[in-house]
Amino acid sequence: MNVNPEQVRNELMAHGLTRAELNNDPILQFQQWYELAINTELPEPNAMSCAP
Repeated sequence: MNVNPEQVRNELMAHGLTRAELNNDPILQFQQWYELAINTELPEPNAMSCAP
């Protein structure tokens, strides 16, 4: 499947994010986001960047 990462990002950002939607456990929250990236079939779902 050919997925446009920019389109997916725009769709997710349009929804927004509230603290009420976040899991209290940051590891479980990351797992949810990672599984979403995999299920969305984004190219390289394990790619990331880190910032200080």
